Amino acid sequence: MKKPLLSLLGIIALFAIESKAQITDVTSFVGALSTDPAKDWTKTWTNWTPSTTVYPATTDAVTLNDASHVKVITGNLTLDANQVYLLTSILSIESGASLTIPAGTIIRGEADADAGNYATIVVAKGGKIYINGTVDKPVVMTSNYDGDRARGDWGGLALFGNAINNQGIDIQMEGFNKLTAYKSGLGGLHGGSNDDDNSGSISFLRLEFAGTALDVNKEINALTLGSVGRATKLDHIQVSYSGDDSFEWFGGTVNAKHLIAFASTDDDFDTDFGYSGEVQYGIGYKVANQFDLSWKAASGASTSEGFESDNDANGSSLTPFTSAVFSNMTMVGPVKPGGTWSTLLVDPNDVVNDQKSAFRRGARIRRNSKISILNSIFLGYRNFLMVDGSANIANAGVDAVPQKFDAATQFKNNYIGSTSASFTPASATADGLVEVASAGPLASLNTWVSAVGNANSINSGTYNPGGVLTELNNVAALDFRPVVGSPVNTMADFSSAKLITSLNDEVFANSELTIYPNPTDGAVNVSFELLKAAAVSIEIFTLTGEKVAILNNGELAAGNQVVTSNTLLTTGIYFVKIASNASSATVKLAVK
Repeated sequence: MKKPLLSLLGIIALFAIESKAQITDVTSFVGALSTDPAKDWTKTWTNWTPSTTVYPATTDAVTLNDASHVKVITGNLTLDANQVYLLTSILSIESGASLTIPAGTIIRGEADADAGNYATIVVAKGGKIYINGTVDKPVVMTSNYDGDRARGDWGGLALFGNAINNQGIDIQMEGFNKLTAYKSGLGGLHGGSNDDDNSGSISFLRLEFAGTALDVNKEINALTLGSVGRATKLDHIQVSYSGDDSFEWFGGTVNAKHLIAFASTDDDFDTDFGYSGEVQYGIGYKVANQFDLSWKAASGASTSEGFESDNDANGSSLTPFTSAVFSNMTMVGPVKPGGTWSTLLVDPNDVVNDQKSAFRRGARIRRNSKISILNSIFLGYRNFLMVDGSANIANAGVDAVPQKFDAATQFKNNYIGSTSASFTPASATADGLVEVASAGPLASLNTWVSAVGNANSINSGTYNPGGVLTELNNVAALDFRPVVGSPVNTMADFSSAKLITSLNDEVFANSELTIYPNPTDGAVNVSFELLKAAAVSIEIFTLTGEKVAILNNGELAAGNQVVTSNTLLTTGIYFVKIASNASSATVKLAVK
């Protein structure tokens, strides 16, 4: 059904409202870090060797646990950083309740499925968690084992919210239906209509050795985000040795910055069910002996990717589409500098050592997903990008004539290093740079990724230590900063309408782009103020990059402005973009 877009009253308000989007930092560099050691956000709070870290023994085995295997919190619980907590039960933070974890707190988890202990923290719809770590005193959730820690030693952290997904209201997270002790198997419900929902805030958190199985082939992710709203804060989170994905979003609108996926079993960053948030500054680092052991199972098979993205399991056209935007990601695959894909272990009779078959792509975009990856670095993979299936080929504009570079799926301004060290020999569906499901579009996808319009930098040279990033081989001293002189230092571009960037304070009175109500079923209010007369363009784009309305394209006087449009928009996701004098900003608009 067509909906009228009424009363576009401008862009940028002096007041803050809940629908305010995360603002993307504009950088000159691609990837997660610059060369400046003073701006290395991975320092101090991270841990690259958690297997050998000595943690203090637990001192409190009561607060987080119950004999029923489920500890329910209905009020406001604040932990004590002077205690070391044991977690064996499911700790459920109910609607209206909260859990506050102060800086420096350590929680040690120990799961035992046979005994009914899943050692998982669940924030239910309407509940909140506040993890208040600092750069010097991060909060740590880790294994309770000493000397023999492994992926899946405990459950993980799961947040469930009231934001929109494309499956419905109160859908159940996979695996939770088997946990009959937890809400009689009806826990893990998420989904609603409030994209501004707030599940709390997480800052400076380490999640180590999580990912126990809730059911056969249903491991919980280290951090599971089900329909979490954009008022939730996620910043500075390191996941290490997860038994499944490090981060997985199932719908929702939450944004995030400074995420690390280290030595995960399955995917580093997984998006499903219409997730539409924005993530900036992330690191994925694969360890060659840590991968999904189910990769060749008859059912439930899963290869280990950097990114994996679905609209849903059926590849449907249910809306909202999965349309998350990732920028400034540094993705390091299982092949490290000095090595090649051919040097990885291969043993078809020994699943534990068959690294070449278990590890696959830097990014696999499939099942009608429309995510975008911009301003990022990819090193050391079998193939760097798989666009999997005809729907995704169309979403990216690969087969369009001419090919599209502003389509629903964008892969732009990325650095891909040392393709000569990747998959050889090439096949009908893979060539070391890209991969497809069937042979037909392989050449077209390669051309699309390599085209000038996508501005990707593709290096086919030797994969040398220190060639792009400072230190990737010595796990005890990882350093993801670019080396001086690397092209990654200067190739970023933030002109994509998908990026929510700030506005130039020489022209605009405020820097943040805000539209309300958002989502809308008709009327939309947007306001902005000019400090001086300026030429201003205001445009509306569809998710696929098609311009559907020009609201202004000329000079406006200083002061508050009102722009009105009678454009009819169908239900879906749009981008409203304002630009003036090389300054631009964009916000997503949802039309019901």
